[in-house]
Amino acid sequence: MLTLDKQEPGFYSERHARLALAFAAQAAMAIENARLYQEMSRHLEEVQILNNVALASISTLDFDEVVRRGMQALLGMRSFERVNVLLLDEERNDLWLHPALAAS
Repeated sequence: MLTLDKQEPGFYSERHARLALAFAAQAAMAIENARLYQEMSRHLEEVQILNNVALASISTLDFDEVVRRGMQALLGMRSFERVNVLLLDEERNDLWLHPALAAS
C-alpha cells in the first residue's frame, strides 16, 4: 500500500496521482522480481541437489554408499539438521530406516 499525506485540501493533482501510480507500479515490479529470483534460486538449489545425488549414484555400485552420499548432498545444500531415509523391503512389505546422517 502506498499512501501520500498532506493536510491541505485539494493539494494533490492528476500529476501527483500519475507519479504515485508509476512509483507503485515500479515497486510492485521490484517485489515480483525479488519473489521470482527467490523461486529461481530455490529451484536451482533443488536441481543441484538432484545432480549431486545423481553423481553419487553413478560413482559407486554400493547401494549404502549411494544413499549416504545422497544424504550428504541434502545436508550440504540445505540447512537440515538431520536426514533420514526409509527404504521398502518388498519381501516383507515393511519399511526400514537407513542409518541417518546429522549435520556436524
